[in-house]
Amino acid sequence: MSDFSRRASGLAKRTAYREQSSDEQLLALINVVFLLLIFVLINATFIPQPPFAVELPISQSADEASNQPLTIALGADGQLAWNGQQISSDALIEALRGQSLSAEAGVQLHAHSAVPATTVLKLANQIEQADLGRIDVILRVRQ
Repeated sequence: MSDFSRRASGLAKRTAYREQSSDEQLLALINVVFLLLIFVLINATFIPQPPFAVELPISQSADEASNQPLTIALGADGQLAWNGQQISSDALIEALRGQSLSAEAGVQLHAHSAVPATTVLKLANQIEQADLGRIDVILRVRQ
């Protein structure tokens, strides 16, 4: 056997793929699960609980804030729609001021691609003045 073939066979033995046992695979899975658990715990927000039972009062007058965002559509010709009905810009702003939203709900603005950006920004500024929280402009992903 030549010196070259001896070196090559030794290299093949050292680099041979070693089959993992089921215990090693399970250990890797447990490690991943614990890493995910740690990630969730670090990013979680904990609300402190009072040391005694508290029964909250029921509101008689306030409406329940909606977690659903308000959806406004802006057509190519500048027409506005809210709740499935066409509405003027001034009437929309007045209607929005009367809405009660949760802090995370906000407004979704669906603007046609032919609408100039200045028109979208103008409407977004008007919505922002109504103080309804976050404004999301909904876009379509380019294919």
